[in-house]
Amino acid sequence: MKIIGHRGARGLKTENTLASLLTASKLNIDAIELDIRVTKDRHLVICHNESLKDVYGLDKNISDLTLDEIQKIRTPSGDPILTLQQVMSQKFDKPLILDIKREGTADLLYNELGDKQQNHWLVNSLFPEELKRLKQLYPQLEMSLQTYKHPFRTIKTAKKIGASSVTLVLYLLNPLTYWRARKQNLRVWTYQNYASFLLTWPWLVKLLLAVYPSLTIVTDRPDKMASLKNKFF
Repeated sequence: MKIIGHRGARGLKTENTLASLLTASKLNIDAIELDIRVTKDRHLVICHNESLKDVYGLDKNISDLTLDEIQKIRTPSGDPILTLQQVMSQKFDKPLILDIKREGTADLLYNELGDKQQNHWLVNSLFPEELKRLKQLYPQLEMSLQTYKHPFRTIKTAKKIGASSVTLVLYLLNPLTYWRARKQNLRVWTYQNYASFLLTWPWLVKLLLAVYPSLTIVTDRPDKMASLKNKFF
């Protein structure tokens, strides 16, 4: 089993903030996931939702604001919205998974990162064309194609574009989807956004690992998942 901290350590700190990423980096996990969005003036910042209302209490969208405007915004606890460059300047001892949330991001990512730390980050996205473009720019890049519907079509597409994994929401994970992906030499990641506590239940985690032995779990509580991994292994 491998463990990925979702939006850093979302269940412990405000998602996608430096505090959340640093908290995740101190845990016994395998990677840290964070989300990338594009500002009005085409800079890359770390935020899951297009709207800033839920996390930052501001009824505005990322794509309607410039980077200068965004850098003035804070969470209620005082955390700023990070830029991708700020994240990449940090020294994390775990790979970063950059989750592309909008089409048209691949070339911007290349413009900002160039060949920087290719061995220390990988990409996840719902958008196969973004991954396809990134594979052209970074032939050795590891990628995961995400879906919340049409799992078999996604597995086929992932193989075609050169992805190394598929990311399936928990309700799509079953023996047919798992073993179809494994037969295509694709690793399987799973996540659960709206009932994330399910992936901290010991009996469920133990069952998942018995049925899906090489599963990667993306979790809001990487601390609990690391503890369960130590317990079961």
